[in-house]
Amino acid sequence: MMHKEKLTNDSNRILVFIFTVVGVLFVLSLYQFVKIERYGFIADILLIAVLSAVAFLLLKYFLTDYTYTVVGREIIFNKNYGKRERGIMDVPFDHIEAILPADSCELEQYKGIKKVNRYVLNNIKRRKYCIIYRTGTAMEKIVFQPSDDLLRILKKGMEGKVQ
Repeated sequence: MMHKEKLTNDSNRILVFIFTVVGVLFVLSLYQFVKIERYGFIADILLIAVLSAVAFLLLKYFLTDYTYTVVGREIIFNKNYGKRERGIMDVPFDHIEAILPADSCELEQYKGIKKVNRYVLNNIKRRKYCIIYRTGTAMEKIVFQPSDDLLRILKKGMEGKVQ
């Protein structure tokens, strides 16, 4: 059994890029206009830090996609930056305790789980689900946004564990 789906950001990447370039040019021109002579070095470092933070946030929230793949009896999560795909995690079906909707009452019994991995895009209008799985002696949680097809495949592969 093999199923692969890509969770793609709905934002228009070209508009985000143009907005970023215009924003950076605006900040640089404003910086040149109000250049402080006495503390110029500190202002330069602060400008670099702010522009780095903006670039990081853009990469993280607007240019990141996720791929969920079911191969055999495991689910694989990948993070995509543009065309580059990086494997994040794979979870065998045998380690999964339950797959529940994120707003489910049954999730209350797992609220003590400390490690939570989030593979979601907040501007996507899909329902969020949680995978509760065991790693050694600890329990961990993954929050993801599967399609109806992926949920159907997971229900078929893990009888009674998917709600």
